[in-house]
Amino acid sequence: MGLRLPTGQQISKVLHTSLGFGLILLPTVLDSRWHGPYPLLYLVMVIRSCLLFRPLGRLLVASLAFLSFLLTLFLRVPRIPPAWLMAQEQIRSTVLTLKLNATLSFGLSLVFLLLLINAWLTAGGGYVDPGLDYYEPRYRERLESSLSL
Repeated sequence: MGLRLPTGQQISKVLHTSLGFGLILLPTVLDSRWHGPYPLLYLVMVIRSCLLFRPLGRLLVASLAFLSFLLTLFLRVPRIPPAWLMAQEQIRSTVLTLKLNATLSFGLSLVFLLLLINAWLTAGGGYVDPGLDYYEPRYRERLESSLSL
């Protein structure tokens, strides 16, 4: 997707995010042997979209990422070899438990990621003016007061 984020109109930002969803979901459509979603890619996409959109858009992208994660995780039906037919119910319950654990972990990661990025962006985004002298007392006091949140 590149190192630069779109800075123009809102439509270019939405298209950029939609392209990210498409690229993440592409292996699911093309390959039936694909083993599930990549939660790290969804987290990276949510981080990038947090820099593009306001809080409502951030929440929308995070919820779409969570729904995409759920769809790719639960719609894929695992194939059970015929030799394991006796323990089929135990295998299904174990797989369901693992999927629910992955869903809960990914959901909590998304929530804490959104909270962290919103706090970071609210605090000024960590921007430091390169033209200021770091050793100047006034600047140091201002920097210390802004970091004491």
